[in-house]
Amino acid sequence: MIAIERIHLFHLGREAGERGDTATNCPFVHDEDPERMEIWLMGYAPQIDGEPNANANVRHS
Repeated sequence: MIAIERIHLFHLGREAGERGDTATNCPFVHDEDPERMEIWLMGYAPQIDGEPNANANVRHS
């Protein structure tokens, strides 16, 4: 998969999260190779609970 495809999948997940869709709406859940689903979920994850939390596990000095 080329970089532009990964970016597109990430943004599809991000948009789904911003709309409030559930993660189970991921269109790639049934793919044999989980790569597309994983990228979609990475885009989706920062929008969980409507609050950005992509850096929640990063320590701030």
